[in-house]
Amino acid sequence: MDYNHFTIKAQESIQKAQEIATSNQQQGIDSSCLLKGLLLVDEGVITHLLKRFAVDIYDLQLKLDETIQKKPKVTGGDQY
Repeated sequence: MDYNHFTIKAQESIQKAQEIATSNQQQGIDSSCLLKGLLLVDEGVITHLLKRFAVDIYDLQLKLDETIQKKPKVTGGDQY
């Protein structure tokens, strides 16, 4: 996949998702890591939309952290 076709913010979000997965010893980067990455990169469109729909961002981040922590841990190998 050529990341140069993504916006800078999208690239930063994907990089954050990779960091989250790596720090939690997870081999795969899934939707919970990607959403957490999107929320961590500035006040972007995603955060604005969620706030507009009255989503509690702090609560969402806590639930994402719980979900990410529950996933199996893997050592070695490449991320996918």
